[in-house]
Amino acid sequence: MILGFEEWATQAQLVEHCGFEQLSGCVLAIEAEHYITTILASPSSREPLPPALGGIPFMIETQVANQIDEFRKHNVTPFFIFSGLSFNGQETKLRRALQHAKKINNAWDLYNDSDPDRAVAAFGSSCKIMSWGLCSTVVKLIFHR
Repeated sequence: MILGFEEWATQAQLVEHCGFEQLSGCVLAIEAEHYITTILASPSSREPLPPALGGIPFMIETQVANQIDEFRKHNVTPFFIFSGLSFNGQETKLRRALQHAKKINNAWDLYNDSDPDRAVAAFGSSCKIMSWGLCSTVVKLIFHR
């Protein structure tokens, strides 16, 4: 997603809200990374343990499947657009990943020390799930549906 696009489009009054029934028979282009980020930001998909369980929230599969079913129900064809590969900022991503790995290791240490409440809190604060890290999972979900 282009940084600031939503704010610009809102200020320029280009944003319209409508029901699915008005889109019946249409193809709807969806920027995949923004779509995934929106799902991850929703309160229903917040989970404290994805870092301990491989980083994929359990609810994402259900939410994607339900939304695709909703598209079908209203005869809307979703067309997901996935960005190309970006090699900029790889050192920063690696540095963050190493920091998060240390936090996850500390959370596992708390778990192994029989301190489950602090372990869950530590896993919950150990890292933020990034939408780009879930793109391949969402692609599989989309093709499966």
